[in-house]
Amino acid sequence: MSLHLVSTLILTAHWLIVVGLSIRVIMRRPPVGVAVAWLAVIASVPFVGAAVYLLFGEKRLGRPHPRVRSFRSCLPARTCGRKRSTSCC
Repeated sequence: MSLHLVSTLILTAHWLIVVGLSIRVIMRRPPVGVAVAWLAVIASVPFVGAAVYLLFGEKRLGRPHPRVRSFRSCLPARTCGRKRSTSCC
């Protein structure tokens, strides 16, 4: 494999990741300053910027997805050898 082909593949992969994550950032509609900052990080630092965004840019906290909530409501309440308890053992 020639060096030219490898560098072309790396550059193509970088731009595909940049375009894909840029669309994701824009579609999530964060405040403008936050979006511009993430776009700058993603575009300026090859591969590392994308990894940083995926680690820190996505909020996974908060209320669970409605399907998860409905699944959890079907489960029996946890008991700790006592009557029905709301706290975990």
